[in-house]
Amino acid sequence: MSLIRALSKELQARSDDSLRALFTARPDLITPGVPDFAALAARASGRVSVQRALERLNRPEMQVLETLHLCTNTDTGHSASAAMLKKLINGSTLASIEKMLQSLQELALVHRAEPPHGAPAAGPKQRYYLPVGSLKDVIGIYPAGLGRSYTELVRLQPAFAQRVVQLVGELHRSGAAVSPATTPMEAALSLQHWTATPESLRQILDTAPDRTAALLARFGNWAMGAVPQAQRRASVLHEAADVGPVDWLLARGLLVPLDAAHVELPHSVGVSLRGGFVIEKFALTPRSRGWVPLLRRCAAMPPWARSPRPCGWSANCSISSGNSPSSPCAAAVWASGS
Repeated sequence: MSLIRALSKELQARSDDSLRALFTARPDLITPGVPDFAALAARASGRVSVQRALERLNRPEMQVLETLHLCTNTDTGHSASAAMLKKLINGSTLASIEKMLQSLQELALVHRAEPPHGAPAAGPKQRYYLPVGSLKDVIGIYPAGLGRSYTELVRLQPAFAQRVVQLVGELHRSGAAVSPATTPMEAALSLQHWTATPESLRQILDTAPDRTAALLARFGNWAMGAVPQAQRRASVLHEAADVGPVDWLLARGLLVPLDAAHVELPHSVGVSLRGGFVIEKFALTPRSRGWVPLLRRCAAMPPWARSPRPCGWSANCSISSGNSPSSPCAAAVWASGS
């Protein structure tokens, strides 16, 4: 069943009071009027309408929605339940997650779905959800401040795809517990497996140079950072004793160059640094909703405009001073207190 058809059926089953509440919260859904529930579902799933709805969410609602987005797949219909989300949101409770999902469902930003393959059947105490299909276009490339997966980076970054097989081979020859690969996609999967758990990442970082932890901490809220000469070649087989943190991380694929001046922290590395959580600190007390509109605009910005705290990281990790953001998106994240 298509996502719009599923949402249409759900809207049609609502009471008059529930529909009135939806139209009060999202007045653009009935201006101008729509002929039927299929048209209403299509409008509710539209990019502009979804973006307006996101601007009305508070922080905990946004955290739950971003986590749902990251652990579901609207193309394959892979859904998630409150119990699944709880494992990924540190400090949350099942009751709080269910409450947020219900609120998001009332806003027609998520809808009920069939359970994923192998999961327990849906019931009164086990409901499964999918977000609206356009959410991935509105929420931006770094939901919850996490980067893209290695497989996605291989697909979208040609320079990394050309380099990653050699990088994994060098890691394997150096004694790292990473499987060798013959194709870029195999290499990406090897790196994902190598960095998949907080324990494995801690073991990798045990031999890291001084200040590496401080550098990685700067990726706590955002996956991209500014680094001079980001595409320089760094190799574990030709590493000096005084190697700097940036070169050390690049040589191990823990930072991925995006262009000559920017790097990205891959998804599995970011999650492992957060202790295996998508959301490291759940905002149980809702904050002002004013921070969301600025943050949503990041989705329309080029990657280099999205970095919240641009800082000049040199090869030996000399971090430039400055405590204020220098872009609209920077202001958004800074103002959010994230």
